Amino acid sequence: MSYTLQDLLEVEVDVRMTEEPQRAVFAQTVTQNKCLSWYTFKAVRISASMFKSVCRTSVEKPSLSLIKSFCYAISRTFKTKATEYGLKHEDSARTEYRKIMERDHRNFRVAKAGSVDSQDYLVLGASPDGLTKCNCCPLSCVEIKCPYRMKSPDITMQEFSLVERSFLRREDDGAFKLDREHAYFYQIHLQMHATRTTHCEFVVWSKTHLSVERIYFDSTFLEKQLEKALQFHKHVIMSEVLRKWYTMSKDRRVDKELCCDCGEEDDGDEMILCSNDECKNKWFHEKCVSLPNASSLHWFCRTCSIEIFNI
Repeated sequence: MSYTLQDLLEVEVDVRMTEEPQRAVFAQTVTQNKCLSWYTFKAVRISASMFKSVCRTSVEKPSLSLIKSFCYAISRTFKTKATEYGLKHEDSARTEYRKIMERDHRNFRVAKAGSVDSQDYLVLGASPDGLTKCNCCPLSCVEIKCPYRMKSPDITMQEFSLVERSFLRREDDGAFKLDREHAYFYQIHLQMHATRTTHCEFVVWSKTHLSVERIYFDSTFLEKQLEKALQFHKHVIMSEVLRKWYTMSKDRRVDKELCCDCGEEDDGDEMILCSNDECKNKWFHEKCVSLPNASSLHWFCRTCSIEIFNI
């Protein structure tokens, strides 16, 4: 049977989940990237880490590489020195953050969190690094970053804020704050939406420095982005899931992207996505690159590895 794109857009798919299964998903995915279920529940849902990419993508001419990163995410997980570093030190960062907060917050507690779907739009989901509670503040989520660029104890927050593509900005009062145009700002807003919290503690850790910024929920900002994300899911992701609309036939593709170091088009074969959002080529043919570990979390191409991590 032949289908048109309009036929696919008219299909209604029920993605609702009752409270009991939601709790089960949360408990089963607390270990996040260490748990296969974490990748399963992320599949075809718009995660917080991809929120900005979706909001900045044209629905009429969506990126084929972005579509693949959603619909075939489990088979496209790689890691680098940067992600390994972050995962290795996340618990240390959480512990240090807890000790600092305990000084001024009575009965302060921080617990690891699993995958949480939005109760309003279950095609959206998030996996914050923690949830906090104390006697003086409402429930909040936590996002922890351990920058690989700060692995050396000689690198200060000030120096890190000045490097290219840094997500931190130093304010006139000397405080370090998250760049409001960075993907992390989009990420934590979807986390707050999914967890129904009023603020997020944004923690930046290194072996010699710790920065904590409380970022409050901006409903106006989020509402604008939600509209874009929901349109992308309905018009793009579901069309791919139902009939592989964008990857099954070259004639159906809305764009033919030049990719890889070889400069050839995406030919539909297995490819790898560079984890750098600003990568020039973005997708690379598996046959053209050497894979460090096919079961890992993220992968950076040779050019981005040199530019970002000096490796």
